[in-house]
Amino acid sequence: MGGLFIYPVNNQSVITYNMNRHLKISKGKHPMCVASLRSMTHAVKAKKALADFFIDSEIVKLEPYMTEKGCAYGIKFDCVNLYQAEDALKQKSVKYTEIIRL
Repeated sequence: MGGLFIYPVNNQSVITYNMNRHLKISKGKHPMCVASLRSMTHAVKAKKALADFFIDSEIVKLEPYMTEKGCAYGIKFDCVNLYQAEDALKQKSVKYTEIIRL
């Protein structure tokens, strides 16, 4: 079984390609992810870390029920960039409690 690769084409389309040579073009927006953070300070650091890796993001306020630990803030980014975002946050030593798919 092969891996799955997802490439954004623009804000309206996504190309998904897996190693079994299945190609799918999806219309519409792809899912967004939110890394939950404990404070606004951590959210600002996370936004800068993602920007350093050319990942668009925005700081969002989270409701306590949205996360296991009731984190107050999150950094929202396109799930297409999930692995790159995790790497960016790790390299910049920004700790998050979880990543939620919206």
